[in-house]
Amino acid sequence: MTRVDYVAMSGVAGNRARLEENEALQAAEVAVSKATAARKQAEAAVEAAEAAVAAQTVKRDKWRENAGPLTAQQFEDFGRAAVQPGYDYYKKIFCTSGGDMNHLKNAVRAATILDPFKLMYMSLLSAQLLVDDLKYFDFPEFTPAFLVLLKEELPLLLEHAQKDFDWSKVPGAAEYDAALKRSQSVKAARATRAAAERARAAAQETSTASSSSSLSASSSLSPPVVEEPLFGEILGDLPERTIEEPVSWLGDPAEKNRRIWEWWVTRVRGEASAFKHWPTALRLIALVQPSSADVERLFSQLKLIIQQIGESGLEEGIETRVMVRVNKLSEHLKET
Repeated sequence: MTRVDYVAMSGVAGNRARLEENEALQAAEVAVSKATAARKQAEAAVEAAEAAVAAQTVKRDKWRENAGPLTAQQFEDFGRAAVQPGYDYYKKIFCTSGGDMNHLKNAVRAATILDPFKLMYMSLLSAQLLVDDLKYFDFPEFTPAFLVLLKEELPLLLEHAQKDFDWSKVPGAAEYDAALKRSQSVKAARATRAAAERARAAAQETSTASSSSSLSASSSLSPPVVEEPLFGEILGDLPERTIEEPVSWLGDPAEKNRRIWEWWVTRVRGEASAFKHWPTALRLIALVQPSSADVERLFSQLKLIIQQIGESGLEEGIETRVMVRVNKLSEHLKET
């Protein structure tokens, strides 16, 4: 007798299989969604890490910029980059033909032909080139024909420059040397007295510190705050002109130039027939008196402005104030 499979006939087995398939499919979908979420989280973590690395890179670059050069080569490159604009500006206005100051530079260099200290070691060709540059003074007397006459007297001028000369015998030299010696003696005495006062003050501070050791130990827990002086305060402590006292007349430009003038006077007056044309050139060039008075007046005005507005003023504002004050000062000098 054949057995009848009522379960198969009723379709229960098929439904169970489909149910298991659905459950497996749902589990797979859940796994896929979890994997997708995990992938998105990983991508977000990677993006956050990349952003953090980029931020740290920016911080590192800024730190390097503020820290300055770190190696010898970087230090050299940094120094060259810092001075290069000033060097290029100097070459443009002083060394380039047609520059704003090239004309003046050539004239100043040509004036060294009158310095016996330079003539002493100068060749005839170098002296002739300096005579050619005397044209930059723009004196109507310095014609090409006059410069040729100066060149004809150059050999004798170089011969005079190479002769021995007692610079201590020129008029006024003994008085200058005596005054300089007295000034140096006074300065040395003041330095000795100041050193003694500093030593005495240091000894007094040492004794005071040893007697109040307990107080200093307690105060060491909170060190005092040392305030840096402001730029305006530093300017206020400086004199209008800071002049370093020379150790000899050779270090004093005014006295050195005066003695050079006396050197020329002895040759012009003592041997007037030897130099017929150089006395004219000497008198004309001596009329040109380069001075730093304009620059010093500018610094004086800048000092007054910084004392009023402080050292934190903008560069454009300080420049405008300086120009206004200098223009007002120039108008006042013209009126007076």
